[in-house]
Amino acid sequence: MRICHLLETSGGGSGQVVLDLVEAGLRYGDEIVLFFSPDRAEPHFLRAVRRLSEQRVRVHTLPMRRAVGPYDAVSLLRLMRRLCFLGPIDVIHSHSSKAGALARLAGFCAPKAVQIYTPHAFVTMAPDAPRLYGKIEHWLSWLCDGLICVSAAEAEHAQNELGIAPSRLFVVPNGVKPFPDGARGEARAQLGFEEDAIVVGFVGRLTPQKNPARALAAFAAQAARDPLLRLAIVGNGPLLSVAKRQVAEAGLESRVRFFEGRPARDFIPGFDCLLCGSDYEGFPLVFLEALAAGVPIVTTPVGGTAEAVHAGATGFIADAFSDAALGAALGAFLACDEPARRAMGQEALALSREFSVDAMAQKVREVYATCWSRRLRKKKRSL
Repeated sequence: MRICHLLETSGGGSGQVVLDLVEAGLRYGDEIVLFFSPDRAEPHFLRAVRRLSEQRVRVHTLPMRRAVGPYDAVSLLRLMRRLCFLGPIDVIHSHSSKAGALARLAGFCAPKAVQIYTPHAFVTMAPDAPRLYGKIEHWLSWLCDGLICVSAAEAEHAQNELGIAPSRLFVVPNGVKPFPDGARGEARAQLGFEEDAIVVGFVGRLTPQKNPARALAAFAAQAARDPLLRLAIVGNGPLLSVAKRQVAEAGLESRVRFFEGRPARDFIPGFDCLLCGSDYEGFPLVFLEALAAGVPIVTTPVGGTAEAVHAGATGFIADAFSDAALGAALGAFLACDEPARRAMGQEALALSREFSVDAMAQKVREVYATCWSRRLRKKKRSL
């Protein structure tokens, strides 16, 4: 097939998922076209794109801004022009809200292409999301053949809150690659904490969605009870300075370390548990990375918890979106003795085998095929 992937933000999970799908497409013998915005492209993504451009992938940059504004019209016109000159395309697969909106609006420039959209967590899942965004998502859903949700919770939101037709919805969890043997030792060395430290890890862009302040408050509450507790914050973002100030005000500088601009996979195997304080998620890739590293998860009740976090077996889920609830969930993990924590790590590792990159790529390919078949049946009925 000839497949075009389009994304605005190349950082975090969505960028990695696109890279994995592109690599899988190459293994299937597909011809791949990749559009991405250079505005927020992270160094590791750019390095990966350079490698892919040497493997028959046609790469195009398309400046896009995250915020909605007049500049979107310029991006749309540029995309329409490039689609018109690309020639026949079988599938246009857009990722995240901005790229998804532009690709579907520009779809008439490639009328024979199947339109697939993966939100990677609808922005409307945010507690304070404007209602207008929900109406836009509903309207744009009629311009695509298939909408891939990464968790059951995201699909439920799409159907019940956004009113998207169930026939257009597909649930395909993300997948990750396994970690090599010895990854934990290397990660612990890079973290640099004491050998007997209990390391809690926070991974993600420091943005309001990820709510690092909640994770820090939960950690601080438990750190007062356990002198061996340490926190590693892996990520960057607009709330970085706020997070550092919160750490200083709590007097925890000696127990919290920040790792900015570094690949999360370098550190995750060294965690004793992953801590997530997000307000909303579709199915965070870091959950799957933690499972693959044999690391239990402590999290707010976001999308993906039903699939990844089995209470008391692979982690603990807070019963509310609050500092106190997340602190209590972390406390439940810390109350487990060492053998129980190791057992949770083994359960996490076993569960991770259900979320491989190959399985994800195959299921996405099945979505493409299903939507193609629907197109053909619809065409035959119209003749």
